[in-house]
Amino acid sequence: MLAEGHPVAVGGLPPGQAAFAAIRQLPDAAGGTRDRVDRRGRLRFDHVWVYSPTPPPSTVETAGGLAERDLRWLAERPRRGQRARALADAAAASGLFRLLFELDLSTAQSRLGRLVWVEPRPAAQPILDTWLAHLDVLDARLTSRLVDALPAAAEAWAVHDAPWLIGAASTSSVTRASVVDDLCALAACLPAEGLPLSVLADRVVHRTHGLNPNTSLGRLGGRLAAVIAGLPPPTAAADIRNAWEAVGVWVDRVSSQVAGWQLPLDPSHPAAPVATAYHAAREPALLTVGIIAATRGPLVAPPPPTGTIWVVEGMSVLVAAAARRVPVPVVCRGGTPSVAVTRLINAAVAVGWEIAVSSDFEPGGLYGAATLLRQAGSSGRPWRLSVSDYLAATTEGEPFPPEQVPDTPWDPKLAPAMRQRRRRVSEEARLTELLADLEHD
Repeated sequence: MLAEGHPVAVGGLPPGQAAFAAIRQLPDAAGGTRDRVDRRGRLRFDHVWVYSPTPPPSTVETAGGLAERDLRWLAERPRRGQRARALADAAAASGLFRLLFELDLSTAQSRLGRLVWVEPRPAAQPILDTWLAHLDVLDARLTSRLVDALPAAAEAWAVHDAPWLIGAASTSSVTRASVVDDLCALAACLPAEGLPLSVLADRVVHRTHGLNPNTSLGRLGGRLAAVIAGLPPPTAAADIRNAWEAVGVWVDRVSSQVAGWQLPLDPSHPAAPVATAYHAAREPALLTVGIIAATRGPLVAPPPPTGTIWVVEGMSVLVAAAARRVPVPVVCRGGTPSVAVTRLINAAVAVGWEIAVSSDFEPGGLYGAATLLRQAGSSGRPWRLSVSDYLAATTEGEPFPPEQVPDTPWDPKLAPAMRQRRRRVSEEARLTELLADLEHD
C-alpha cells in the first residue's frame, strides 16, 4: 500500500515547483502501518513527482467527485475506521480533492491507501475550516427547526439522536434540509386517527411509498413515531409497525397474517367468531393483523393447566393437523414470525400459555424458530428440535453453506451437527411424529 503526498526536498527545482513522494506502508508491531525506512531510519521513496501546485480554490464546493460527508470526514480529525478505502478512487478522480490536499495526479492515484497520511495544503486549511464552520451553523439551524416542530416529548431525540441519524441518511446539507422539512411536516400530522401509512406519506412527502420502512425517511419516521408514543427505539419490523400504530397510523392491516387451528381466542374479541366460522368449515383460520388489533381487549383466553400452543413452520403441517382435527391449538409461523404471529404469541404468553416451537432443520427455519423462542421467553420450548431428532431423520435437497447455520442454545450440539452434515430435514419428513404429539397432548 502506498501513501502519497509526502513533500520532499529536491535541489535545483525552478521557483513555483514542488516535489512529492509516495512511500510504501509496512505493517507495524501494533497492528497498524508505518512508513518504509532504510537502516538509517530515512524514508525510502517509491516514486517522486515534480509539479507546479495549483492554488487552492477560494471556496469549497462538493461537485468535484466527492460527497459532502466524505470530504467532511477527510477534513476533520481524527480519521478512524476503514472508510478511506472506499473513498480512494473517488478522491483520486476529484480535482477538488487534489486542489485541497497535498496530492498529485500520478500513476499511483488509485493506490491512495487509507488516506490517513494525506494532509490539507497549508493554504487550503483556512478554506476547509470556514467550510466546516458553515456546515456546523447550517446543521444547528436544522436542529433548531426540528426542536420547534416536534412535541416536547421528542425534544431530547431531536437534539441528540436525530442529527446523527439524519446525517447518516443524507449526503449533503441540501438533502439534510430536505429530510428535516419532511420530518417537520410529519410531526404536524401526528398523532393521527386510523390513517393508512401510504395516505400519510402522500400528504407529507407526496409519494405514497415515501414512508415505507425500507426507505431512509420511513426509518426516521418510525423512530419519530416511537418517540412521540413513548416507546423504545424500534429495532425490528414489528417494532416499527407498533410505533406507527401507537400514533394512529396503520402500516398494513391485511398482508401480515396468522394461520391457526383451534386458536384459543377470547370470546369477546372480534377475531373469535371469524376463527369459529373457519373451524366449523374444518379449515384453519386465517386472521389479519387488522382484526387481531381491532380492539385493546384481551385477544387470547387463559389456558387450561399445562395448556400449550404448538407452532409449526410449514403450512402443510397445519393443514394436516386440521384434517386430523387435532384437539390442541396449532399456529403456523411460516419462517420468520410475522407481526400477526408475534402479536398472537405474545398475547398467549401474557395469559399463561406454553409455546412449543417446531421447525425445518435448515438455516432459515432455525433463525425463525430462535426468534420465536426468544419472544416467548421462559414460556417457550423447542419441539423435536434436538440433535438426535435431526440425525435420525432423512435429509433432502442441496447442501447449505455451514456458516449460515445459527447457534442453537437449546441444544448446543445441534448447530455443529448441521454444519457438518449440511443437509436439510423438513417437518414433512417428520410429520408422523409431529401429528402424534398433537393427538396425544
